[in-house]
Amino acid sequence: MGFLVLQEQDRTEHVATEKELAAAKKNSWVRIPRFDYTPSERLRFVRSGGQPHRASEWADTPGRSLEKQLAEIAQEVTLRGEAAERRRQDEIEAPSGTRRRTASGTSKRKKRLGATPPD
Repeated sequence: MGFLVLQEQDRTEHVATEKELAAAKKNSWVRIPRFDYTPSERLRFVRSGGQPHRASEWADTPGRSLEKQLAEIAQEVTLRGEAAERRRQDEIEAPSGTRRRTASGTSKRKKRLGATPPD
């Protein structure tokens, strides 16, 4: 399981400079960008891996800061960790349970056929 903390960006219309306009006029391959991107003070938390329970992304929004969502993020991390631990335990127990059933079934078959299992 992993996580990312990203800084959101604000997108604004790009206002072409005289230098950009001159370069575009001189060379047809020059492209003037449509937008400018500037870092904002908003953060986004992205959780990857594991079995999602509620959400995988949380972000600063005008009505709810990321700090106010920390309890929900911590709960999601806990739930995913518990689910991963249950899967791990099931994987450990599954092969041994299969072996016991197989050995038990073999003994029953041998008794039905008249053979006795070695001690």
